[in-house]
Amino acid sequence: MPKKETITDRLLHFSQLMYFTFSNFAANNLWESASACSFGFVFSFIPITLIILTLLTTVIRIIPEIENYIYTYATQFYSLVDIQAALSNITKIQKIHLFDVFLGLWIIWMARKLFSSIVCAMNRIFRSISKRKTTITQLITFFSEFFLIIVVAVLIITSFTMNKIIKFEIFDPFKAIFPRFFSRRSNEFVSLVVYLMLFIITLYYYKIGSGTKPKWRICLFYAGLSTFSTFVLSFFLNGFVNFANYNVIYGTISALIIMMLKVYFFFVIFLFFAQMIYASQFFHTLLLNELYLLPDFYENKLFKNLKRILFINPISNEATENTLYFEGGDVIFTPEEESDSVFYISQGFVSVKREEKGSLVKLVNQGSFIGDANCILGKPRAQTAVASTQCKLIKIPREEFMSILNANSQAASKAMQKL
Repeated sequence: MPKKETITDRLLHFSQLMYFTFSNFAANNLWESASACSFGFVFSFIPITLIILTLLTTVIRIIPEIENYIYTYATQFYSLVDIQAALSNITKIQKIHLFDVFLGLWIIWMARKLFSSIVCAMNRIFRSISKRKTTITQLITFFSEFFLIIVVAVLIITSFTMNKIIKFEIFDPFKAIFPRFFSRRSNEFVSLVVYLMLFIITLYYYKIGSGTKPKWRICLFYAGLSTFSTFVLSFFLNGFVNFANYNVIYGTISALIIMMLKVYFFFVIFLFFAQMIYASQFFHTLLLNELYLLPDFYENKLFKNLKRILFINPISNEATENTLYFEGGDVIFTPEEESDSVFYISQGFVSVKREEKGSLVKLVNQGSFIGDANCILGKPRAQTAVASTQCKLIKIPREEFMSILNANSQAASKAMQKL
């Protein structure tokens, strides 16, 4: 059973998690990935809109009222695409020619640009863990495209249905309390539908797009955080930025510029929390990697010293089955023992003695590993390790330790220097 964490332990754990998130976000160059996703959105917006409208024409023929309902909420996109004209032209098509088939396939191919960019960004985050093949990645790209189209179409139909339902007399008291929300042109209702759509799509990519099968509760939590952060940012921009200035300078294209700004920030937030899922899911592995790369002593470098302070006491790795306590003079291991593990010194000092070197004794301090050289070579112990003071050691199995070296070139380089 892991020991009960205190508030200090949780704060330390959160600080380490944020370090892993920010450092990997920068190492994976996810700022560039967010730009690529935003650029893909530009290419995919109109093709996706056309596919959705084509899908909705079948529903419109059954329920003609839904056409006017779509026009009501499509006015905010007229600067980008004339939805009324597009839908009118699509509904007038009576015969499908060979060129229409070719055009339809081209639109589907163009629409995948956004999803391809998102999948590439997710692969950057989870590439070292996910073993997904290229064919599977392409299938997920196309499936993501159709998933989004179905989600948007279903939300439009559901929104239309709810709009009909709230006209019943039973909802009159609520209309008096929330008149803006129940208005047919209510921006609040449109925003609710949009953020619900963002949440569903974000959850889908966090769960399916990662390829590492994170737990549902983790995906739900971070998808909620991502959607809420996007809402807060959008609220801030709408409340404190004067978009009228952009209309004066850029004219009609200002709507596209503003939308691209929001889209870019959405993808930055989206990828940041995706990176947090990676850090949360593989926290133990990342922590062991940082422990092995810690400098042996405090140096005259601020960043390295802060990093040593942050990671030198790995609270999250401490459990009754792998945390060992020794008094001064206790023997930790002796020569000829099997090297089935390595030890990280969490507290105290350990004396390491090698008989072949003329009884040379080396004092190893907190934040260092012992027993790793012979463990890497798969040979029996060649040293005697004795606790010089009261010590707390974390025992790491050989398989787990070797996986760290195989996954990280810096850790492997440090191991080679020790050998």
